[in-house]
Amino acid sequence: MSHHLTQESMKEICKELHIAYSDDDAKDERKRFDSLCEWKSETTEKPLEEKFMQLSSVLQSNNLRGVLPTMRGPYIYKAELVDLAFHLLMHDLFPIAKKLQINATELKSYRPTFRPSHLEIGTIKLLITDVCAPLEGQLLQFVGEDYKRSLFYNSIAVHHYRNVAITGLFEYNMSYGELCYISVATNQSAGRRADQATSCMLAEESGNFVDALQQTDQEIADYIDAAHSFTSFELVKIWKEKPRSSVFNYRAALARELRRNGKPGLADEIIAGEYITEHTSLAFIEHIVWGSTHDQRRILGELLQLSGDEELWHMTTPYNEISRQIYDWVANWTIGMRGSWHNVLAKMNPKMIAMAEKHRDLNDKLVEHGFLDLAREIMIIEQQLGCKYFMKNAQEI
Repeated sequence: MSHHLTQESMKEICKELHIAYSDDDAKDERKRFDSLCEWKSETTEKPLEEKFMQLSSVLQSNNLRGVLPTMRGPYIYKAELVDLAFHLLMHDLFPIAKKLQINATELKSYRPTFRPSHLEIGTIKLLITDVCAPLEGQLLQFVGEDYKRSLFYNSIAVHHYRNVAITGLFEYNMSYGELCYISVATNQSAGRRADQATSCMLAEESGNFVDALQQTDQEIADYIDAAHSFTSFELVKIWKEKPRSSVFNYRAALARELRRNGKPGLADEIIAGEYITEHTSLAFIEHIVWGSTHDQRRILGELLQLSGDEELWHMTTPYNEISRQIYDWVANWTIGMRGSWHNVLAKMNPKMIAMAEKHRDLNDKLVEHGFLDLAREIMIIEQQLGCKYFMKNAQEI
C-alpha cells in the first residue's frame, strides 16, 4: 500500500486514522509503511470488520479503494478450498524451491489440471470433509454462520500457516473481467481501438501492459504455441495463474509495474478501483467454451438452467453464440449478490440469506462438475459485489 501513497495522500490518511506523523515521514516510503504498521498494532483489539471498514472508507476518500483486497463473505466455497490446498502446498515448497533455484513456472507443474476426482483425495478432501464440514454441525448453533469463516481459517493460522489463512479472510485476486478492461485501457491509451468485452488484441500490440506483466519468453512458450500470435487475454491468463506467495495483492502489484513502465495515470486508476467490474470477460468465457467437449457444454447448460426440455446447444451451435449466452448469464446471476453480505451478517433478510446459500451451492456444483475456472471467476465477482454493498450499507447505518 505504501508504494502508492503520495506525500499528500499519506498526510490525509494519517489525519483520518489519527496517526502521528511529520512531513518527513510522509515523504519517505519506509516511514509511511512503518506508520501504517503502527496503526495496525494499535488497533489489534478492534474487530476485523471494524478495522477494514475504517481503512476502506479512508482509502476510498483518497482514491485508493483498489489497493485493499475484498473482504470475503460468510459462506465458504469449494473453489476457494481447492485454491487453499494449493496455497498450503506452495507455502511448504517455496522456501525449498528458492534454495534450489526453481522458478515459479516449474512449480506450476505441481498443479495438474483440475478434475472433479481431486475433491475426493488428498488435501482438498481433508479440507472439505474433515476441517470445514464439522463447522456445519453443532458448533454453528452456538456461534452462527457469520463466524464460520473466521473459525475455519483461524484453525489453519494456528498451525503456522498465517499468511495462507489471511487469503481465506480476504480475496486478493482479480477477475478476468477487470484484467481485460485494464488491458483494453492500455491499448486505447496508445491510440488503438479494442473490444472491451473480448480484449483479444494481439499481446505484442499492447505495449507497456506486456512489459508490466513481466513474462519471459520461456514462460510464454511453456503455455502457448509460439507458432501463432497470442492475445492479451492469453498473456493475462499466464500472469494470473502464475504461482505466487500466499498473500499477493494482484492489483497493487500490477499498478506498481505499470507505474515503473511509464503508465502512472493508468496505475492511479487501477489503485482507485476504477476497473473493478461487475462483469466477467467474454474472452475468458470463450476460452472455457473452446476448451470444452460437447458433453461438458451440455452439462454446463443444465447447471446454469439454460436448457429446457430439448438440448440447448447442438453440435452445430456456433461457439460465439454459446459464449455470449454464458457471458450474459454470469452478468444476470452475479448481480443478485449485491448487498448480500450485509443482509446475511445482519440477519436482516431471510430471502437474501437463502439466495446467498443458493449461489454458494451452485458454485460448488460447478466445481464438482469440473468447471473450476468459471466457479472461481463467479466467486471473485460475487465477493466484490457482496463486500461493496456491505460497506455501503454499513457506512449508512
